[in-house]
Amino acid sequence: MNKIDENKFDSKEIKVSIFDNLLNSIAQNKSNIKVKGISGSSISVLIHKLFKKLDRPIFYLTSDNEKSSYIYTDLYDTIEEKLNYFPSRFRKNSNKVEDKSNILSRTKILNKINENKNQVYVFSTKAITEKVPDIKTLAKKKLDLKKGGKLNLIEFIEQLFELNFTKRDFVHQPGEFSSRGNI
Repeated sequence: MNKIDENKFDSKEIKVSIFDNLLNSIAQNKSNIKVKGISGSSISVLIHKLFKKLDRPIFYLTSDNEKSSYIYTDLYDTIEEKLNYFPSRFRKNSNKVEDKSNILSRTKILNKINENKNQVYVFSTKAITEKVPDIKTLAKKKLDLKKGGKLNLIEFIEQLFELNFTKRDFVHQPGEFSSRGNI
């Protein structure tokens, strides 16, 4: 097993040779690579360097939502459009109330992973252990709409109800729809 020694990390200066050594080990698909002793923004520097050097998706798993949020925020300015945060499907301080916008974000990220897009994905153990539907179930619940295409409005609204959408006068969040003026 390749091991990176935490004593080689200086709190003020990250030694580039250690990163390069680690990057080369990962690029060569060496197994059982363990990194110890890095903390703070040096983790984000490592993830950024990995992403720039390797031509494949990068998955980073943290022990809790706060750490994954911190890493995501740290990486946002350098990776931006190729950075994904996989949230818990529940609201921040509740394990019972689902957040529909988080469910939408999770679905989009799962689609990107399924398409094998080279991006950085940041997860917490809580978020990744929550159940998600399998790819076949997701495909059955997908509605494809095309600009300029014809659509039977009544059938479309029925499909939205079957997918547990809620009809509202005004749409405020994912999972809601409005039907006004037969447009």
